[in-house]
Amino acid sequence: MSYLCRKGLNISGTAYKPGDVIPDGVILPNRVRTLKAVGMISEVAENDGTPVVNSQPVVSGSELSTISIPVKGENGDITLEVTPEEVQAVFSLLQMTANEGITAIGKVESDNVLILVHAVDTRKTIQNAAKERADILSSADDGKNAPNGNGEATKGSENDTKTE
Repeated sequence: MSYLCRKGLNISGTAYKPGDVIPDGVILPNRVRTLKAVGMISEVAENDGTPVVNSQPVVSGSELSTISIPVKGENGDITLEVTPEEVQAVFSLLQMTANEGITAIGKVESDNVLILVHAVDTRKTIQNAAKERADILSSADDGKNAPNGNGEATKGSENDTKTE
């Protein structure tokens, strides 16, 4: 059976682009189901070369504008619409040491990145830094005076914010 390439794919050193027909026998039989499930290929009808019904649309990486990610939060479940760049930022933060992560979180400007990091990183220091940074960003958005400084998240307490 021939297949239609739906997303860029490299098989045995041959690059296939979306819309290319992949000849019979090129794809290992044990890989066909997986490649179809993730939308990389679709079957081509033998008689006329058209894709079989119910195939997924071709989506190139440049057309992917947002990704829906369900997040279980303290106040209930939410779905975030994040950009590929935000996803990359989250994974970058997750791979950092705690000290590097705290410094990097202090420079994050995206609420989505902060929410995702807070939800998936199990390190309390990172969770606290993400929550503090989100509070700083939300207070700046509300028109309040945001703290000035070097952009690093800090460990604060309620006593630090009281005024006389």
